[in-house]
Amino acid sequence: MGRDDPSEPPGTWVELVCCGHPPPLLLRDGSAAFIEPYAAPPLGLLDLAEGWCRASMIPVGDGDQLLLYTDGVSEARDAADRFFPLAQVTEDMVRGAGPDHAPLLDVLVARLDEHVGDRGCDDILLLLVTMR
Repeated sequence: MGRDDPSEPPGTWVELVCCGHPPPLLLRDGSAAFIEPYAAPPLGLLDLAEGWCRASMIPVGDGDQLLLYTDGVSEARDAADRFFPLAQVTEDMVRGAGPDHAPLLDVLVARLDEHVGDRGCDDILLLLVTMR
């Protein structure tokens, strides 16, 4: 379905190309759900796909948020070798279970630090985009 496809419903869409990073979380109406974009190899390996990757079109509304993050977040483990529960922590926060309505990214960073302790060794990036 292309952006100019008449069968595509009207509204606002985000065009997403995911080249090697984990799928973003869509935060909407108190929930957090992973978006599964079309897969593409990491940027440095696009030659494996003949230099081409396909964009995913994601319908969004006013106030929806996309949480993008690196594998340093999704692969972070605690002392018992358990992965950081990003989706659960995020959903708890957007449902209002967070401490004193602190900004989401601040809480995620603090919870991630608590989770990994002094074992963090990978790049960590969190980016929260709000649709307006």
